[in-house]
Amino acid sequence: GLYVLDLAFGISQRILAVPSLIRRGIYTEPDWSPDGSQLAVTRETGYSLDIFTFNLAESTWTNISDSPANEIHPAWSPDGRYLAFISDREFCPSWIPGAANGCNADTDTFSGGHVYVYDTLTGDTQGLTDVWTNEPPYWINSRQIAIAGSNPQADLLRPERTLWVADVATAGARQVNIAEGEDTPFHLTEAWTADGSRVIFQRTASDSNQIVVTSANGTPIEVISDYNFARFSLAAAWSPDGTRLAIGGSGGQCPYGIIVLETVDYSTVARGNPPPSMCDPVFSPDGAFIAFAGINPRT
Repeated sequence: GLYVLDLAFGISQRILAVPSLIRRGIYTEPDWSPDGSQLAVTRETGYSLDIFTFNLAESTWTNISDSPANEIHPAWSPDGRYLAFISDREFCPSWIPGAANGCNADTDTFSGGHVYVYDTLTGDTQGLTDVWTNEPPYWINSRQIAIAGSNPQADLLRPERTLWVADVATAGARQVNIAEGEDTPFHLTEAWTADGSRVIFQRTASDSNQIVVTSANGTPIEVISDYNFARFSLAAAWSPDGTRLAIGGSGGQCPYGIIVLETVDYSTVARGNPPPSMCDPVFSPDGAFIAFAGINPRT
């Protein structure tokens, strides 16, 4: 089951009898609202999946998506006003057997959809973009959402992963394309500044992995060529004010020690040779400290 533990009183409560958080073959995590009063959860409702919120004080559930399509990956905005999620309603308006224009669970596969946003103040839900994705949306700030786009029809040997940033106020999205020179359709392990103005990611080609920093509109700012991380193994973090950038690895692939850059000319301000190496760095809210997993490659 899904439990909530009260740390002050040491009391746990089962709020949902489920054997697993894997739904229709996809793992989808619950997400707490910023004030801790509600938990957003993907639940089965007959033939489909919906997004529910659980009110902790009242122990009540509310279906906020209420659709015969599938909805997964709930994500609260930092101010708690919006709840983003992924829905396949444009592809499969219904998973109910025999429904007009619906999908057949015996022959059709659910793997992703488009990003939608529920407004807790108005109760309205709007489609944010027509970018197809199978990854959880990520709130950059209370207005902007980062989306990893992909092509469900792409060749398995030539996958695509594109970066998009969407604006809740304008309900529009723009792709991060490198504005100068040749670009690739495979951008990985991105990290955005808190204001959404810059992004660092791996630009991956068949024979190389580059670490690239661009503006939100794709204007190149810096290419960091000193560190050749394997695909999907880069983990970067910006300080809250955007003046520092920590670069590390992920998944135990962290060969370069501790790397911290300043973001005026991207020169090194802190460098530590292994051991330990820096994995999955995270800045403290005031930007004074960096927490990370220290990996000793010799053990």
